[in-house]
Amino acid sequence: LESMLPSKSPALWTTVATGKGFDGHGINDFTEVVREDGTRNDRVMHMTSNQRTTKALWNMLGDAGESSAFVGWWVTWPAESVQGVMVTSHVPLEQTGGKASPTKGTLLPDDPGGQTWPAELFDDLRGLIRTPESVTFAEARRFMDVREDEMDRDVVEGFRWAYAADETYRAVIAKLLTEQPDHDLWGLYFNGID
Repeated sequence: LESMLPSKSPALWTTVATGKGFDGHGINDFTEVVREDGTRNDRVMHMTSNQRTTKALWNMLGDAGESSAFVGWWVTWPAESVQGVMVTSHVPLEQTGGKASPTKGTLLPDDPGGQTWPAELFDDLRGLIRTPESVTFAEARRFMDVREDEMDRDVVEGFRWAYAADETYRAVIAKLLTEQPDHDLWGLYFNGID
């Protein structure tokens, strides 16, 4: 279970999903520098699923006539057409930092498109989405030594993003396991643990 170096989550979890190293799947960092026309420049944008250069488990299973359900996996936005279900890990393309943008993926209630496959699944899941603002002081206290007046600190805000995303994905996979239990392979990523 030894990790690979450099230990960058998008690259590592894409390796898990593809069985290939960083140079074999095209995802080697959190971000890439691009221009409006898609060529390299100096605007930082998060890596997206369409930058992966090889098939992932969900593609291979579909090719073999099997279905899968992957939830919250790194670098899965925009959702690909798969045999089964994909609930992506969306990170806003332009990362400006600060409290308005997650540094890890989540489901966003104001759907920017491409968060789920099939697309209409998003409407069924919208009610399960937790926002960082919904994470209470009592929930934060379970995991960190924090006072109530410190809930707006950057480190606490980062925790709130991760916890809200993990609680969302936990609720999503519970719903899917109940309503669509027959997928051949399931994958779930919790970013708070990572």
